[in-house]
Amino acid sequence: MACYVVGDVHGCLEQLEQLMSKINCAPSDRIIFLGDYVGRGPDSLGVLQYLRTLENAVCILGNHDLHLLYDYFVKADSHSINPDFYPIFSSNEAEDIMQWVRSLPLTHYESEHHAFFVHAGLYPGWSVSTALTLSHEACELLQGESYIKFLSNMYGNFPNQWDPELKDIDRFRFILNACTRMRYLTTDGLLDFTENQPPSLVKDKVPWYQNIQSESVVYFGHWASLEGKVHTPYVHALDGGCVWGGRLMAMNIETGETFEVAHG
Repeated sequence: MACYVVGDVHGCLEQLEQLMSKINCAPSDRIIFLGDYVGRGPDSLGVLQYLRTLENAVCILGNHDLHLLYDYFVKADSHSINPDFYPIFSSNEAEDIMQWVRSLPLTHYESEHHAFFVHAGLYPGWSVSTALTLSHEACELLQGESYIKFLSNMYGNFPNQWDPELKDIDRFRFILNACTRMRYLTTDGLLDFTENQPPSLVKDKVPWYQNIQSESVVYFGHWASLEGKVHTPYVHALDGGCVWGGRLMAMNIETGETFEVAHG
C-alpha cells in the first residue's frame, strides 16, 4: 500500500483531476490532502464534491476550510460572506457538505511511515504526540454541541505562545492557529502572523521548521511562497501555489517521487 500526500487545492478542480490521474492510486493506496480545498480558485464546490467521492482519502482542515465553516455556520445570510463560497451554500448538497467539512481532522498520522500531516506546521514546542492530542481536542469542540461558540471566537492572533494551562477559547484558538495559520515565530518564540514571504526575504523571524528535529517526518502545505521547495529529512512543503499560477503538488512518501500539474 502506497501513501501519497497532496498540497493546497484552492478550488482548482481541473488540476486536481489531472494530478490524480498522474498518481493513478490503487484502491489499497492512501492519499492525504493537506487542507485549503476552497477559496480563490474557480470551483470550490467541485473540489469538495470530488474529495467526498474518494474512499481512500484523508482530508485535513486548512485555514480556508475553517473560513468556510465560519461563513456558513456563523455569518449565515450576511452580505460579507466570501463570494467564492456562494456555489457551495446554494447547492442542494450544502448541509451534507458542510457537516462533512466540520467532521474533518486538523492532523493525521501514519504510524507505518512515521509521517505527520498538518496544514501549517508542527509547533516547535510540541511533540507529534502532543500535536495529535491537542488537535483532536480542538476537533471535538468543532464537532460538539457548542461548535458555534468556538467558530464565532476562533479569529485572533493571541495568545501567541503555548501554555498548557490555557483554557476554553484561548486554548482552542492557539491550537487552530498553530495547525492552520503558523509560518513564523519571533526570535523569542512567539507566533508571528505578519509575514507570508519566504525566509530569504524576512529578517528577525524564524520559520517554524528551522529547528525541527521531529521523531516523525512532517508534511505541510499553507505556505505558497515556499513554492514547495523546502525538503529536509524532517519536513516537506507541498503547497506549490497552484491557484497563484504555480503547481499542484503531490508526493509518494515512501519513494519521494513527486507529481506536479501546472496551473495553466
